[in-house]
Amino acid sequence: MAKIEEITALLMDEIKIFEQNISKLKEESNKIHNTKLIIDSSKIESIFSQFLKQLNHDIEKLRIQTDGKTKSNNVPNWIGLSFLVCLSIIMISISINYLQFRTNLNAKEEAFELGRKSVFIHIDSFFKDNPKALKAYREWNKNE
Repeated sequence: MAKIEEITALLMDEIKIFEQNISKLKEESNKIHNTKLIIDSSKIESIFSQFLKQLNHDIEKLRIQTDGKTKSNNVPNWIGLSFLVCLSIIMISISINYLQFRTNLNAKEEAFELGRKSVFIHIDSFFKDNPKALKAYREWNKNE
């Protein structure tokens, strides 16, 4: 029985220690619940306000710089120059081609007239050499 008494005494001591620890835990829990956290954001606010002032200052400087520049040149000058050169080359090419076409057309008309005169001269010489053929041609031409 002595052992049971010893075990009971040990259990009683352990229960007392357990109860003491629970009471300490309750006290600490109450302290935590009653403690209010105060967050100080004044440093962050001052940093943000300085940043905002600097940002506004930079925006104002950019606005002043861009106010004087009303001309907007989105196309580089070399592109405009290249366009004008190409346009000039195209116009010159079209003019040369037109002149060659007109010259060729005049040459064709001259060749046609020369061929026509040559045919009439040939027919006239044929009819001079063959008066019977001329007479037959005139009779044939009257019938039509």
